[in-house]
Amino acid sequence: MPARSVEIVYNTFKEFIRLTLVLLLLFIVCTVFELAYDIAEHGTPKLFGAVVFQSLVKDIAFFLTYSIILFIPFAIIHSFNKKGAKIFFIIFSVIFLLIQISLSKYFITTLLPLGGDFWGYSWEDIKTTVGASGALNFWTIFLFIIVIVGIIYAFKYLYPKVRIQELFSILALILCIGCLFFISSAVNEKWLPGQDEHSNNLSLNKSWYFYKQSFKAAFPPNEEMSIYSDNYFGEGTGPVSLTDSTSRADTAINTTNTTTTDNTSSNSTTPVIPVTNSVVEPSIRLVDPGNYPFLHTINGSQDVLSPYFNKAGQPPSIVILLVEGLGRAFTNRGAYLGNWTPFIDSLSQHSLYWENFLSEGGRTFAVLPSLLGSLPFGKNGFNELGDNMPKHLSLLSLLKYNGYSTHFYYGGDSHFDNLNLYMTKNNITSINDLNNCPSGYVKMPASSAGFSWGYGDKELFRRYLSTKSSSGGPSVNVLLTLSTHSPFLVNDQDYYLKKVEQRMNELRFDEGKKNEARNYKYNYASILYTDDAIRYFINEYKKRPDFNNTVFIITGDHRMPEIPMSTKIDRYHVPFIIYSPLLKKTATFQSISTHFDVTPTLLMWLRNSYGIKLPTMAHWIGDGIDASASFRNIHSYPLMQTKNTLIDFIMGMYMLNDDKLFKIGNNMDLEPQQDEAKMHQLEGSFNMFKRKNDKFISGTKLVPDSIINKYLPK
Repeated sequence: MPARSVEIVYNTFKEFIRLTLVLLLLFIVCTVFELAYDIAEHGTPKLFGAVVFQSLVKDIAFFLTYSIILFIPFAIIHSFNKKGAKIFFIIFSVIFLLIQISLSKYFITTLLPLGGDFWGYSWEDIKTTVGASGALNFWTIFLFIIVIVGIIYAFKYLYPKVRIQELFSILALILCIGCLFFISSAVNEKWLPGQDEHSNNLSLNKSWYFYKQSFKAAFPPNEEMSIYSDNYFGEGTGPVSLTDSTSRADTAINTTNTTTTDNTSSNSTTPVIPVTNSVVEPSIRLVDPGNYPFLHTINGSQDVLSPYFNKAGQPPSIVILLVEGLGRAFTNRGAYLGNWTPFIDSLSQHSLYWENFLSEGGRTFAVLPSLLGSLPFGKNGFNELGDNMPKHLSLLSLLKYNGYSTHFYYGGDSHFDNLNLYMTKNNITSINDLNNCPSGYVKMPASSAGFSWGYGDKELFRRYLSTKSSSGGPSVNVLLTLSTHSPFLVNDQDYYLKKVEQRMNELRFDEGKKNEARNYKYNYASILYTDDAIRYFINEYKKRPDFNNTVFIITGDHRMPEIPMSTKIDRYHVPFIIYSPLLKKTATFQSISTHFDVTPTLLMWLRNSYGIKLPTMAHWIGDGIDASASFRNIHSYPLMQTKNTLIDFIMGMYMLNDDKLFKIGNNMDLEPQQDEAKMHQLEGSFNMFKRKNDKFISGTKLVPDSIINKYLPK
C-alpha cells in the first residue's frame, strides 16, 4: 500500500478512535445505569463485586469487537465526506445506545435477557406484551428523547476535547482485533460471577447476548450426530450403530399385530398402522422413523395412577388448572422463597403431589402442546406453526373420540400465542375467552399504558362455574390463568398487598428477608390472589354433584421469571398436583418428570380403568410420569427456554445448558461439572432429538393418516 494511502487510513482511524472513546464513555454510563436500576428494583445482587467488574470487562470487550466492524463503513464514508462519516457515526451511536438501554430495561423488568426469542413472536404478540408491561408510555418516550439529546450533546462537547497519541492508536487497533477474534467471545460466554442465575445474567452484556442469539436463530448450527443415544431418542443406552437402530425400528412395524380396525384404502400412500385396544408390550419402539420421526409404540407401563384411584361407574371428568408463572420456588412447603400458596399447599397434602416436576418451556407458548399433546417444539414452539400445525393426537382429541366434551377457558385473548388455533386443531368443543365473555365480569386493573390482559382468575373460575353444566357426560376442561402475569395488577390490590405483610409474618421472615420480598410485593400479592381464587374454585366445586367424579390437575406453565431465579433449571421447576375425591390414598413423589409425561400417563390410566379406546402407536415425546418416592430422573428430555432458544436438556441427574454441564442436586440445585464423557453423552442424545425435530420442521408427519382418520373427530 502506498505511503499516502497508509497515512489516509491512519488519520481516518485516529478520528474514528476519537469518536469511539466518546461512545465508549456513554456505553459505560449505560452499564452504570443498568446496575443502579437493578439495585433499585431488586436490591443488591449476590456476588456484587464480581458482577460490577465482569459487567465492565464484558462491555468493553463487546464494544471493541463491534468498533472494529463499524470502522469499515465509517472509513468508506469518510473517504468521500468527512462530515458525513461523523454524522453516520453519531446516528449509529444513538441507535446502538438506545438498543442497549431498551435491552437493559427489558432485563430488569423480566429478569431474562432478550435473545433470539424476540423473532419468534408475531407483531400482534409483541404489541400485546409491550402494552401489558406499560413500557411504552409518555414518560418512556420522553426519556428516550432526553437520551438522544444527551448523546448528541456529548459528542458535540466531548469530541473536540479528545486527543489521540500515535502509540494509543496502535494499541487500540491491536486490542480491537484481539477482541474480534479471541477475547470477546471467551469473556462473554465463559466468564460468570458464580452460580447465582440472576447475578450471571446481570453480568452479561445485553446487546452481545441479543445479537448472538439472533444470529443463532437466523443461522442455526449444524448439529453433528453422535454415536451416543438414549432410550426413546436413540433406541437403547450407550454406544449403538445408527444403522442397527433404524433396522430395529423398522422391525417394529413388521412384528406388530397386523389386525386393524382402521378404514384405510388399499392404495393409501401411508402405512397401515394396527389400532387395537389390547395391552401392548411395555417397551417403546420407534416405528418407521424415516417418515414418522416421533412415532412409536405406546408404553403399557405408563399407567402409574391406577393403584391410587378408586374406580367410578363412568369415566371421570378432568379439570386442568394451568397457573401462569406458578413456580416451585414459592409454592408449597420447602419453597426456597417461602410458601406463598397456603391453600395449594393444603390441597397437595390430600393429593398425588410431585415436588420436582418440570415444565417444558420457559414461557406460556409451550404448555398446551407439551402437556396436552406431548408434541415436539418445531422451530419456535408448536403453536407458532399456525395453520401449518400438522394433524396430531392429544389428550383432547382422544378423549373426545371416547365421548368426552372438551372446553378451554382463558381470561385473555386466546389469539395470543395461537392458543385458540391449537385448540381448534384439536376439535375443542368450546373456547371461552375475552372475546366471548358475557357481561357481569370485571377485568383486571389496567397498566400505566391503559392495557389489561383481561379477566382475573376469580372471574375466570366464576365464569366456568356458572357456564359449565354439572350434568351430562364426562368432560375435559383446561383453564389457563392470567393474574400472576406481569404487570401483576389484581382486583382488591390493597387487600392483597396487606396480605403480603401478613404472610411474611406467618412465614417468620426476618427484617432482611422481608425487605427483599417487598421488592416483589406486587408479584407475591398476585400469587396470594390466585391461591385464594383456587380455594374459591375448589370449595365451590365441592357443592356440585359432579365433584365426586372429577379429577383436578394443578401445575404451572413455567416459573415466574420476574423474581430472580437461582439456577437454570429453576425456570422450569413447577409443582404438579392431582387432586380428586376418587383417590383412595395420597402420596408425595420426589422423582423428576415433565409436562411431556402427563398425556401418556392419563390416557393409559383411563384405558386400563375405563376401557377408553386408544391407538397402539403415538407420537408422544414423554414416556410417562415417574411415581417413585425417591429423588431420581429416568427421563431424557429437551426444555425450550423461549421461542428460538432450544439450549436445555436433561438426562438422568444431569442438565445441559448450551455448552455447560450441571449435576442436579437433591433440592433441584445445579452444580457445574467438568465431565467430557457425560457432556458428550448428553450432547449426543440432545442432537438426536434436534435431528428428529428438524425432520418434523421439514414437513414429515407425526402420525399416519390411518390413525388420524380414525381418532381425530371430523
